[in-house]
Amino acid sequence: MAVRWTDIGDLCQSAADDFAIGELLHDAHFDVYDAMSALELMEPKMDQAVVVHQTVDKLLEIGELPVTFADPGVVCDVLDGLLTCELAWHDGGSLPETLYTCLYVHPSALEALMRVLQLDKAAPEATRENGSSSANSSTGISDVQQSATILDERHVVGKELSLALFAYVAACLRCCGIARDIVLLADIHEEEDFYTKSFGFQLVPPTGISDKALVVLLGCSRSWLEKSAAAATGAAAQQHRKLWLHLKYRYALLQGYLALKSAFSPQSTAAQKTATAAALAAAAAVQASGGSADAAAAAAAEAAAAAEVDAMTPVMGVNIAAEHMAMAHEHVRDLCALHRQNGMHPAGAAAAAAAADHHSAGMGPPVFNRDFNRSLLGSTPSRRVLFPLLGEAYERAALMAQHCCGACGVMACGSLNDVRRHLLELAAPPLTVALKEKGAYMGPTILPRSIAAVCLYRGELLLGRFDVNDFVVDAMVAAGVPASLAQSQPGLPVVESAVKPIYEDLRGLCLNRSRLRLKLELAMVDWCGIQDAAARADDALRLSYQLPDTTPHYLSNWATREALGLMQLYVQAGVQLELYGRHELCHVYWYWDYILSAMLHIDCVLLDGKEQLRKACQQLDAPPPPPPAAVADLAAAAGSAPAERGERTGSGGSAATAAAAAAAEEEVPRLLEIMQAQVDADHLRLCSYLARGLLRFMRALHKLALLPAAPMAPVLGDGGGSSAAEAAAQAAAGTSRTVFMRRFAALGAIATPALLSWEDFEEAAEFAELDGAALLSSAAECFSAVKTMLSRVRHVLQLPLAREEGLRSVTPAVPEEELMALAKVAIANSLSTVSIARHLQAAAAAKGGAAAGARPPRVSFDFHLHPEFPVVTLQHT
Repeated sequence: MAVRWTDIGDLCQSAADDFAIGELLHDAHFDVYDAMSALELMEPKMDQAVVVHQTVDKLLEIGELPVTFADPGVVCDVLDGLLTCELAWHDGGSLPETLYTCLYVHPSALEALMRVLQLDKAAPEATRENGSSSANSSTGISDVQQSATILDERHVVGKELSLALFAYVAACLRCCGIARDIVLLADIHEEEDFYTKSFGFQLVPPTGISDKALVVLLGCSRSWLEKSAAAATGAAAQQHRKLWLHLKYRYALLQGYLALKSAFSPQSTAAQKTATAAALAAAAAVQASGGSADAAAAAAAEAAAAAEVDAMTPVMGVNIAAEHMAMAHEHVRDLCALHRQNGMHPAGAAAAAAAADHHSAGMGPPVFNRDFNRSLLGSTPSRRVLFPLLGEAYERAALMAQHCCGACGVMACGSLNDVRRHLLELAAPPLTVALKEKGAYMGPTILPRSIAAVCLYRGELLLGRFDVNDFVVDAMVAAGVPASLAQSQPGLPVVESAVKPIYEDLRGLCLNRSRLRLKLELAMVDWCGIQDAAARADDALRLSYQLPDTTPHYLSNWATREALGLMQLYVQAGVQLELYGRHELCHVYWYWDYILSAMLHIDCVLLDGKEQLRKACQQLDAPPPPPPAAVADLAAAAGSAPAERGERTGSGGSAATAAAAAAAEEEVPRLLEIMQAQVDADHLRLCSYLARGLLRFMRALHKLALLPAAPMAPVLGDGGGSSAAEAAAQAAAGTSRTVFMRRFAALGAIATPALLSWEDFEEAAEFAELDGAALLSSAAECFSAVKTMLSRVRHVLQLPLAREEGLRSVTPAVPEEELMALAKVAIANSLSTVSIARHLQAAAAAKGGAAAGARPPRVSFDFHLHPEFPVVTLQHT
């Protein structure tokens, strides 16, 4: 018999209107106890359906959680699963749902492993050493001979796998604890980045295991496994090698974390202050005695180095950490290669799948159990934790080690442009298809971004070395502002007003993509005020010295260039976050092309002003001698007139020749600076040409009726259009105008350049004089120009002196992967224009035939080659 349902909503509502306080409407069989029992209180005595898991102590007691092993593959499975859990925690999962789903991480299991290895009977001075020096932790502490007081080899015979498991798990806890401290110190994390609550879990090794002892245990286990791998054969040798690589990776990673811990400690900050004070005192002493600036700089460097001998400064600690992170990256890449080459242990696939699905398999009793800590989470809905598969986990671990190494490199930068370029490269989406994530790329995990944020400001110094005001002045001078103007009475207010926004902008580059976009909206408001202050300073300069109106607006141009950089980042972040619809991309690339063109114009103005200043200063001195052939090559690459190669000096030489050569060598840094500026400008031109070509490409598709120009664009009939169709067209135009203005409203905070309107877009991007085929041809020319310019940029980057003298010493001007990705996008879109032109010819030839009634092809935008510039293709349905 079918069940018939009757709606009693009206009855309940009418009854509720007559209820007094405390009255309740219920069925005759309703019971308050049953209703309360239906609520999940996370209390086993109250919740009838709750699953009560056995404790770790009970599992150890009944032998279902083993602490001794005979098969290295089983231990490898545990380490693989623990790695996936650790990565899920770094991606924002909570400790109970990620790391502590592995039962071996719990204190009871670790203490059981210690009893098996008799580590609890080790010498107290060896294992309970608190605050071991970072220098020892980062140098030769891994020698197996130092394990005599920590580990008795007689107790480890036959238990090497237990030692490997214990050392790895304890080191994993220590690494996660230091990582959490760094994230909290940086204070840039958001709710979606990191789960700070620990739920009472301690991210520290077992009681009595110091950092020094932990490094020694990892080194001992690694050395013994290396011997076992050499002695084993067949599949056992592969499993020993895999376990050995796991320990090598964790060993290097732990030392990197310990170096970061020391670098960011208060003692390290105090050591940096001491070294800085010694350097300033030495430089002042040399200058007071009449020494030159070079002599003062040498004395300052020598004094700082002498002060750094006895204590680790932030710069030293971060450099050591970068070396260890690079080694960790190499070791996990070896794990990737071994995984692809030999696969996993027969039980490994099940164990990895179990970790990915929050369950346990392959080892009988549960080793990974996501519900084990469910009672700690309360009745709130748990977060969705994504566990990567094993191969992806290795790739992500390698990428995170690489990002951490890159984040440490921030402290090696020497200028504002270097820092900004380094942070942008760190946050750039991966250009390899294998690492593409589903959905928009939000940036690296929180740990590398936090390392970079902490490196920005240590010991009341920017990058641990520079005074903030001097750093901003140097950035202005490098951009073309005269040093006398930047340090003058009118220029100092501009410097002081720009210090905090510049630092906040750099910290903003450490945020995830969505938060960065919000940060940029606030930053553009600040830079509008800086532009006003810069304009007033330029006016005051002209009035004070009665300069003509044609005098360059140095400070205003610099402030405008910085504001344009923020605008470009804002639009770029929107593309990377996939905020724009298909019909909006033409608006985006039109506005982006405008911003890039304005940046190129300001760069040329600043460079011209800088060159005029240099020539004016040279007029006070003797003219420089002609450069030699090697420098002439650089001058030719930088756009200067090449010198003749045929002239050579005699074998004996002369004082004049030597002086000429020395003076010419002094020109090398300037020419390299010009080459750097040229490469940066060419990179902007590449992006501008690509944006321009994509705009023309999409407008051509609009005219060819292959791509709708608006989300509500109507399909007009043959009768010329009815009133309803006209109303729909007006609604579509109004919607596009509204969306356009809302998308770019934040850019209106910048005074110069002014916000562009919808009418500006219609006037500039209408292309009324061109049909679809002509626009396709114009787009193809833009893509061809990209390929031509790419050849020139790569030629400049391959000059020998450019590589030797440091064009790539700190950060590359343009990464090679970026150039290759842009080239692929340009070539693919060029082929697409040819394909669409052929499609149009075929459609015109078949007009009126069988193909006339076919469905039109669908336009797709593929961002796999580059995260900001798509490949436009036709997909025939």
